[in-house]
Amino acid sequence: MKLTHDDERLTMTAAEAARTRLTLPFVISVPISPLDILAWLRSQSDPRTAYWRDREGKVEIGGVGAAVRLPRRAIGDPWKRLPDDTLVFPSSTVFDSRRQRETIWRDYAVDDVVIPEAMMIRRGNDHACRYCFPVAPDADLTAIRTVISKVVAPEGQPVKPALESYPIRPKSTVSSPSLDGWRERVNKVLYDIAAGRVKKVVLARRVDYEFDHAIDPWMVFLKLREHHPNCYAIYHQVRPETAFLSCTPERLYRRDGRSIEVDALSSTVARGGTSEEDRRLEEELRGDEKQNREHRFVVDGVTARLNPVCRERPRIGGTSVMKLARIQHLWTPINGTLKEAVTDDTLVEALHPTPAVGGTPRQEAMTMIARLEPFDRGLYAAPWGYAGRDEAEYAVAIRSALVADRVVSVFTGAGIVAGSDPDREWRELDDKDILRPLFDKGKHP
Repeated sequence: MKLTHDDERLTMTAAEAARTRLTLPFVISVPISPLDILAWLRSQSDPRTAYWRDREGKVEIGGVGAAVRLPRRAIGDPWKRLPDDTLVFPSSTVFDSRRQRETIWRDYAVDDVVIPEAMMIRRGNDHACRYCFPVAPDADLTAIRTVISKVVAPEGQPVKPALESYPIRPKSTVSSPSLDGWRERVNKVLYDIAAGRVKKVVLARRVDYEFDHAIDPWMVFLKLREHHPNCYAIYHQVRPETAFLSCTPERLYRRDGRSIEVDALSSTVARGGTSEEDRRLEEELRGDEKQNREHRFVVDGVTARLNPVCRERPRIGGTSVMKLARIQHLWTPINGTLKEAVTDDTLVEALHPTPAVGGTPRQEAMTMIARLEPFDRGLYAAPWGYAGRDEAEYAVAIRSALVADRVVSVFTGAGIVAGSDPDREWRELDDKDILRPLFDKGKHP
């Protein structure tokens, strides 16, 4: 299928690029027949790929390359400069922008707005492809028109990647912090809680699994996606051997026009081995005073941060239990209607980090995290999603890993409140480790 374009819109984009002295995206979108987006991504020669599937499986996006990269600070609200049908994807930031970025995160340019060269998008049963053409301030429109005329939308099904079987048993494992270091840090937080300086701090652990062979991040991701069908699925590859991936249950927010929905998700127990044991654990979670107190911190914190950006006080839904493959959480949806001037950048700044991944009070908790954690979280627990003029959705990238050649770094966290036990929280970190099930029982991705 040949792509067509609106020449008047191309001319207007060129004029805006000349005025602002920025290279701007000119995006063409056409409907296509159903396409396996993961198979399409896997078939691309450009290693710079990104993938998103929402928690309900309604929206799926795959992007390749980087046609236009705009510094966020230079453009402010992107929808004042970008065309109506432009989609910013992937849209992400780091957990703590104040912290010096470690080497392992250096390839992730999260301070920019990125428009991929090509995107495949599925909404329900509707599929479309989008191609982005960079329009520089001194653009040659004739050359751009020529390039557009030669681009053909994909037709037919790409070959679906097979789930290859290869050993996934690490030869070494290093936890940062160690168990003794974890106990020491948790006790420092408990001391500050008792002193009234903080109410909750979420501490994280990084486990580096080293293998005797290079790990294919695609194979790991495909298997994890299969294991976590009710979670957001996130994949962001920057080099052939380097990719960030997450199968996270937590929504930061979903925006539809001016309507917004936010998750309060926290407090954890394991799943039971039988239906009877599972129900018993759920009842323990619902009735546990400490778990409910921790969850109330998240509900109250999210509501307080939403209140200034909404037209009226946000509406708090009923609390239920979200059941995942290995664990279950308390879950409360919070809804509101945004003020007209509120942008997605404003929302991310207001909501991130929620008390579910940072703590409360926010600044005091963030200061403690920076002081106590021996590593940079990078994209772990950071907002990751997509944004457009009329809609946006961001997940919180917990349950995540960074694959880098022969090392897979897995990130997990636990909320520390009064009554927390360091060893119990350590076991919770093990339950949240997304890689461990792939080799605990001899399974192969």
